[in-house]
Amino acid sequence: LTAVQKKAIMDGFNLAGTPLWLTIAAQWAQSWKSFQLWADQPNQQIPPIAPTVSGLIYQLFDRLESDHGMYLTAAALAYITLARHGVSVTELQELLSLEDKVLADSYQWWVPPVRIIPPLLPTRLLSDLSDYLSRRGDGSGVQLVCWYHRQFWETAEGTYVPDDHTRVQRHSEMVDYFSGKWAGVEKPYNKWLSERVQRPEFFPGEIAGDRRVPQQKLVLLGTLGLPGSRVNVRRVRELVHHLINAGHGEAAWKELTSMEYITAKFEAGAGNTLLGELARARTKFPEYTTDLEQVKSFIGRRLDRLLRPAAPNAVFQLAIQEPDTSLVCSDAQKRPE
Repeated sequence: LTAVQKKAIMDGFNLAGTPLWLTIAAQWAQSWKSFQLWADQPNQQIPPIAPTVSGLIYQLFDRLESDHGMYLTAAALAYITLARHGVSVTELQELLSLEDKVLADSYQWWVPPVRIIPPLLPTRLLSDLSDYLSRRGDGSGVQLVCWYHRQFWETAEGTYVPDDHTRVQRHSEMVDYFSGKWAGVEKPYNKWLSERVQRPEFFPGEIAGDRRVPQQKLVLLGTLGLPGSRVNVRRVRELVHHLINAGHGEAAWKELTSMEYITAKFEAGAGNTLLGELARARTKFPEYTTDLEQVKSFIGRRLDRLLRPAAPNAVFQLAIQEPDTSLVCSDAQKRPE
């Protein structure tokens, strides 16, 4: 670094005075050249370093959009921000493959034979973000990426989920993914993607494509509630969260009042979050208050036994013991022997 560049960093640090600011500035400074000029500055030798953490993060996002494309960056960062526990690299690739604007932008020069995002694109984006992401597990066996500092989460939310319309749209896209809506189904293209795909040298006449996303079955292996079964932990941990935030009341009600979902939730080790989901759903969808309160009361009264089941199918066995007229009992009785 030149003396001018070093001084710009130290002057900014004296104003911001936080380790996070210095970390972000230092990571950015690693890419500077000693001969680099900034055309939009009065003194072109002085880098335009924002004096606040949020300002530096905005500048980082601008560089990501310039390097990786606005649509890819906006969608990927929105998904990372809105996911309840983070997203895996594979999930991010599959979510982006369902986003027509992202595909159309990435198909500017070439259209691959399958309708998925070229895997290198999100991988490069995550690599450039690696210093600001943490990686953790949630019991599903996959590694999830999420923001390592809340200020990144807040700035990303303000930038890429700026209003209720965008929030609902992104949550709805994640509902489609975690519910398996487009698994094995050709998803129609929007106008822009159609124009890109249907160019004469590529695939004229093609109006929809299989995005190669998984089915998202509730149970991946064995029989639910019995030893040896394996539930879809990612679906169990994410779907209802997105249903609620997307305003999909009926679908959220069906999940939360299903003894199969409740069983899968406890098998996934996430049963203690059910009461919170039920409370949020009741607030968001008051028309389902009665049913949701019945389920909440059942779980609350039986929580200790559900967290430490003494026998297989504990949820169904306890639900059958409820009054015949109750919602939980009637749903449990629907399960075939």
